[in-house]
Amino acid sequence: ERERERESESMDLIQYLRTLPDEVIQSLYVASPWTCQTVLRAIPPLAKQLVMRTLFRPPKEKYIPREVVERWVISTTTGVEMYTEALRVLVALRIFIPVFKTSKKNRSLQSGDPQQQQQQAHQQQAQTLRPNYYTVCPDFRTHLQKAMLSRTPAPLTPLDSHKLISLHLLNTQCQSTWEKTLRYLVSSSRSQLPNPPSETIITLLKRTGLLQAVDNENFQITSAGFRFLLLDIYAQVWTLVYEYIHATAETGKVNSGEILAFLFQLAFLKAGKQYDIGSDELTPSQRFALPHLSDLGLIYIIEDERFTPTPVGYHLFSGAVDEHAIRFASGSANSEMPSSSSSASSASSASSASSASSSAVPSSSASAAAAAPGGDQVDGPTGYIIVETNFRVYAYTNSVLQMELLSLFLQLLYRLPNLVVGEITRQSILKALRCGITADQIINFLRTNAHPNCVKSQHTRVPPTIMDQIWLWEAELNRLQTDDARLYDRFANRREYDLSLVKAKELGVLLWQNDETQCFVIQASGNDSLKEFIVKNL
Repeated sequence: ERERERESESMDLIQYLRTLPDEVIQSLYVASPWTCQTVLRAIPPLAKQLVMRTLFRPPKEKYIPREVVERWVISTTTGVEMYTEALRVLVALRIFIPVFKTSKKNRSLQSGDPQQQQQQAHQQQAQTLRPNYYTVCPDFRTHLQKAMLSRTPAPLTPLDSHKLISLHLLNTQCQSTWEKTLRYLVSSSRSQLPNPPSETIITLLKRTGLLQAVDNENFQITSAGFRFLLLDIYAQVWTLVYEYIHATAETGKVNSGEILAFLFQLAFLKAGKQYDIGSDELTPSQRFALPHLSDLGLIYIIEDERFTPTPVGYHLFSGAVDEHAIRFASGSANSEMPSSSSSASSASSASSASSASSSAVPSSSASAAAAAPGGDQVDGPTGYIIVETNFRVYAYTNSVLQMELLSLFLQLLYRLPNLVVGEITRQSILKALRCGITADQIINFLRTNAHPNCVKSQHTRVPPTIMDQIWLWEAELNRLQTDDARLYDRFANRREYDLSLVKAKELGVLLWQNDETQCFVIQASGNDSLKEFIVKNL
């Protein structure tokens, strides 16, 4: 589970598809032309060019010699590296199928089962990227040819009798849905939240390792959860979408491939247009997933009868991120830009600005902007935190979500209109560290969300003394380092002890030894090798 947690944090669409079995990828290409178009959008630019060069080759040139493909790329170090990576992606996604020329002696292998031949070729390709020929997946090529040569209808038929849903409403609903999720993640009193997320979302937060159990009833945010809050909205949603697909595949009650195909279709639907939930164009598995996708903010359900994709749902699989379609990451915050970073002027500026109009700043991601509660959007600097050398922190925000996030590692002192004042203390930092949040994550968060006045000045965004002290507090918890180890003792004689000790040193796994008592400790990773040596030689 921890391994899957690390994978989902950094995995994008292409990386996820590369983990699927060949038969699953092939079934997606056969059943859904929208999958083929989505994959084409997502692959690297050079891979797109290779596909387009091979898409309309005549049938007699079905097999393309490797030398021909290599001539399409400039023979420079960078060009070769990009070409190699593009081929790895195309072959892993089964878009390019490598073909290996066999000798007369081994030609009998080709007379067997075609599926077995394909598996053998794929295994051989895993060892080398130099086959004799390449051929394009027939279903992938056919679907793309039709899409390019004819006007392909939308995957679902819209209900023209119903008016369009405004993008402003969709943005508001999506923001509200996602804020519920993030507030639940950072809240210290989750049971008292007036509007918690659905059970599906709570389960996904636990499965991804963003929350960990303290006891039978209480959970706390983990280090992975804090990293999750620093991601932009699209990366956050994809993390939970990946886990949802994985969870549905484990149950076996629904077809996760059909759900994945529907997600690809979202990129070809129009945000705002309404579609019938009971349509025959949707499979039972896809209808089953609609409420869960609504909880994830990918679609908006109207009166339990119709739905429309949200901007996040549309752009998540369209291959492009629209910063104006949805401009929030983990909550909204209002900001006034003070001219001084001193505590006195900061407080007075916030008090005098309480009646002024506010502008949006981001919440926890440097790459995403925030949306003001009233829906106004602004560009430009988006930081809102000022850290002073006296360990005081001033956050120009009135977002409850932001305050919950800051309370993870700050002792909040008081709240003014549009301003929250807190203090970095040993107790607050140690509390965060014990929850799995690292000193680097805290410092990175403060730097990422530094106020524009701090960014413009010549001084660092976070004073060096503050960073050093946070690292020192972290070092208090890391005075001892534990390693999984194995103890070897009770040797029959001195010779056995000496030979075993020499072997442990050769393996580089020796941690401690005591020649008087004839015992030593090694790393657990070397236990099997040393045990095998002792059995064979002693």
